[in-house]
Amino acid sequence: MEAESRFRAMGSDVHVVLVGGSLQLLEEAREMIERLEGMWSRFRPDSEISRLNDLTGVPVPVSAETVALVQRAVDGARISEGRFDPTVLGAVIRSGYDRSFELLNDEGFDPDSSLTSASSRSRSTTSSRRSVCHLASDSILGRSERAMPQTSWWHIRSSEERPGPA
Repeated sequence: MEAESRFRAMGSDVHVVLVGGSLQLLEEAREMIERLEGMWSRFRPDSEISRLNDLTGVPVPVSAETVALVQRAVDGARISEGRFDPTVLGAVIRSGYDRSFELLNDEGFDPDSSLTSASSRSRSTTSSRRSVCHLASDSILGRSERAMPQTSWWHIRSSEERPGPA
């Protein structure tokens, strides 16, 4: 049995495909992605990421998922020798990306050209979206490995995934 679900989350089109396992896992995947978006969206003032950004330098209690997200961001910066930079929020906001893509698209905002001009590390924000999506899928896969029989698997893909410049 194969089933799938498509929905918007984290500024992307999400497509979850379930092969084997219970159909309830599709709803669990959606709920988990929505929960992670609630913790990580910088457009939600009560999210963990917003609290971290607002309280720079102050200890902020966050979930294990957010700790993992930040650890992956730091690892990505180190591994990429700075080509991925999770610290470009100021430049991103100055470029005009100060509200969700859905709102910005209504105004003709082009995230790729605007963000490229805002930072010499133009792949940063695209990589950030990919990192968040990959961490979300890793969390779901970790959950699915415990909940699903060995013969089942999930494929989670973000429409924002695309190769960066060489």
